[in-house]
Amino acid sequence: MAWGQGQDAHEPSDLRLLQQADDLRLPQQPDDPCLLRVADRIVTRADYLHAHGGPEAVSALSPVQQDEALQHYVDFLLLVHQAETQRLDTLTTLRATLAAHRQRQLRRRFVEVPSGAQLQPLVDSLKQAYAYTPRQAAIDELLAQGSTTQVLFTLGHASPGGAQPAPLGTDGLGPHRAGTDGPALQPYDGRLFALYAQAHPQTLRRQLEGFVRKSVLDYAARRAIRPPGPLARDLQARRDSLLYQAVLGQYIASVAHSHGLQAARSVEVYTPTSEAEEARYEALEAYFRAHQDDYRYPTPRYLGTVVHARTKRALKQARRFLRRLPPQEHERAIALVFRDSINPEVRVEHGLFAPGDNAFVDQRAFALGKAEPLPTHPYTLLVGRKVKGPQHYTEVLPELQNDYNQHLLQRFLQSLRRQTMVEIDQEVLKTVNDR
Repeated sequence: MAWGQGQDAHEPSDLRLLQQADDLRLPQQPDDPCLLRVADRIVTRADYLHAHGGPEAVSALSPVQQDEALQHYVDFLLLVHQAETQRLDTLTTLRATLAAHRQRQLRRRFVEVPSGAQLQPLVDSLKQAYAYTPRQAAIDELLAQGSTTQVLFTLGHASPGGAQPAPLGTDGLGPHRAGTDGPALQPYDGRLFALYAQAHPQTLRRQLEGFVRKSVLDYAARRAIRPPGPLARDLQARRDSLLYQAVLGQYIASVAHSHGLQAARSVEVYTPTSEAEEARYEALEAYFRAHQDDYRYPTPRYLGTVVHARTKRALKQARRFLRRLPPQEHERAIALVFRDSINPEVRVEHGLFAPGDNAFVDQRAFALGKAEPLPTHPYTLLVGRKVKGPQHYTEVLPELQNDYNQHLLQRFLQSLRRQTMVEIDQEVLKTVNDR
């Protein structure tokens, strides 16, 4: 039977208890020095290595890449801190998403495990990891009399100074404390066994085996979720990611609002008004003009129209009026003047041509190769010019919008760096990068 099935109503649900554990801040361990501090957030060497794929992944980076990775991580934590400052971590949707992720991870690691003989190696390794200590006298009494009030076994280690262990199901299984050898001591006595036995009618010895197995898995699950357990960093990373996405979405919304965009109330879609569009596109155009050299083509392009005519007369007629029009109106003008769509007197190809895109443009604009005339339209004319880069911001709008948003985000991050304390221990950083 998988862990968690057949649980008595009096026994606390570990998954339910774990869902309520919202404090995922990882405590600093004595042997894990602080590498980075952003506001009140401490990032230890182990935290940083875990976030970047482990020591091998970090040491494989070049010095420049290591510095870039560190700066990106600082930016990430600045945005997370901004989200916490704005209390975005209290949003119901974010908390529900994190709780669902937490429960999925617990089920994957401790519930959806093999049963029978395949489960026992996992239980044995957990017994060793969490100092399973049986009390043989109590076990003998249970097997002989069918019940006992004595402690059957313990998991974890005794608290310093003789402090009493926390009752099962409470929050006493907290973070590892300095001066202890491991997790806090947890006793399991005959009364807890009796609750388990009521829900699992089997032979006494099999009930005892099942009780031990389930108790070890329960204990491991509770310990795993608590820092510095194996799931704690995973949950911390997920929480940070959710906060990062939330504050980034909020910032994009504020930028949109500053340009006059009005956000729909219940969905993350912005409905622009005519004034909003004008303000947004004016900002994009100004950014494009200031950074126009960044969008230059690797090689020159030809912006214009390729005209194919059936007769010389039609070609001359097309040349006369096309040269007076902007390139983007060529196709529409040809359609209006030469109305026969079944057997057109003139055919046109309009666009931005790179070398290799059109044989006629290659021959006449770039002096590359030779194009054979079309059998039905043997007379050809090019109307346009060579250009080194886009002439209007709309020609590179998707890329421009992305660059502009990144520009605004960098300005935002610079303001956060001025307002927020960021400290990096260079000596600890050397031990990270030089591994």
